[in-house]
Amino acid sequence: MIQTAVIQFASANHSVIAGAKCSNLLRLEPPPLNNSRYVVRVDRKFRISCICQQQTPINCMHLTWRNEFGRKIDSESSNSLFTVELREHGSMYKKLSLVFTKVAKRDSGFYRCVARNSRTITAERKVELTVIGEIRWKESDSVVGGMIGESLTIDCGSIGNPPPETHITNDSGFPLNETLFVTAGTEVTVNKLTNEYQDTIIKCISVQEFEKYDATVVEQHEIRLDVWSSPKFNKSFVERFIVLDHVAQICCNVTHSNPPVRHFRYLKNGNEVWSDSNRIIFVDALNQSSCLKILSPTEYDLGVYRCEASNGKSKSQQTIIVKEASPPGEVHVSLQDVGMTYAVWNIEKGFGEQLPIQRYIIEYVKKSILEQSFDQMRGNKINHIWLAHAVKIAVHLNKNGLYEIGGLRQGTTYVFRFTAENEAGVGDPVTLAVKTTSKIKSSKLTRSASASIQQLALNVFFLHFFQLFDF
Repeated sequence: MIQTAVIQFASANHSVIAGAKCSNLLRLEPPPLNNSRYVVRVDRKFRISCICQQQTPINCMHLTWRNEFGRKIDSESSNSLFTVELREHGSMYKKLSLVFTKVAKRDSGFYRCVARNSRTITAERKVELTVIGEIRWKESDSVVGGMIGESLTIDCGSIGNPPPETHITNDSGFPLNETLFVTAGTEVTVNKLTNEYQDTIIKCISVQEFEKYDATVVEQHEIRLDVWSSPKFNKSFVERFIVLDHVAQICCNVTHSNPPVRHFRYLKNGNEVWSDSNRIIFVDALNQSSCLKILSPTEYDLGVYRCEASNGKSKSQQTIIVKEASPPGEVHVSLQDVGMTYAVWNIEKGFGEQLPIQRYIIEYVKKSILEQSFDQMRGNKINHIWLAHAVKIAVHLNKNGLYEIGGLRQGTTYVFRFTAENEAGVGDPVTLAVKTTSKIKSSKLTRSASASIQQLALNVFFLHFFQLFDF
């Protein structure tokens, strides 16, 4: 941000020199220097307001601005110079503002604010506008950056006529901290950038003395420090598991980067992977992430990938080992509660699985049925008994891991079989036996009326069911 001010005048926004106020019928805002002069930098926007200080403006029925040739300036004079008539806020005095949208050298000269009643001129204020040349900052950018760990030097100097004097402060107007900055002449140096410097403001102040106008022009240029850093990942090395012939995604996520990452690319065996009929690269710039989507992966797509993230200042890579996924391992299950007609099982959430568990498969059959056929059927033939007589239920994961099986016979021993399923297939089964009670007992889940647990009879999906008979 660049601002210009004058030591004698508090309003910095108009790049103008001003002096004492006048206490007559017409008041000028901002007040001019020596009661009649304004000094303004070229190419700046500038406004002079002429205010009639009467509640009943009998002597100011007409307010006008005129140039040195007596020509009236009105609201439609030109795009670069015109007037705006308003009421002063608070006092409601009549106010006519002379507006320069972009001051040019040709605008130098004399201007008059004239007040008239119905018959004659009642008051007049004459001012001189002096347009001075622009200064050029040696560091014109408002944001200056450097890589973390490196040094950074900023030149706060400026070039103008007369030559400006340079002052350097922090954002509060105080001298810079000597432990953080080294100042030499017009230059400020940070020996080693750290995150502590991020968004620090340095104010470069230019002071010009115009002796012939008895004026001092002060201009300020704010510079914000930007500390760049390489893109960072949670881990530099990760494993991803995919199922062959199933749509797969290989993703990488950047956790921090300054500036934000603008480009991602993937490499395999040193060669860049491009989007084609089987591969699509997606980039989510807002969330600083990217995914390589493989529509129909084969064994060729397994192996080592590198995800490269670039923020325009630095690059980082994450190594991704892509392997073929396996079905889940055995589930960890325990009996939570048993009653006359129900059993409640607790299935623990698995950790370290290659792919997310999609559902659990719970099968149960009377133990007596298995025992009757045990001697005749060995090995895989036991599965025929389960297929013929067991109830098979597929349940989706719930938060507390409790699953209630109802509709059981009282005082009967059942054998339960539990398996987990992911996208790669079904894991090895775990078999447990439980005997229902002979006395009436309500389920713990029913007693607690837990909103998150519902009986499986309401929300399970029966894949296969055969009526059970007494043996």
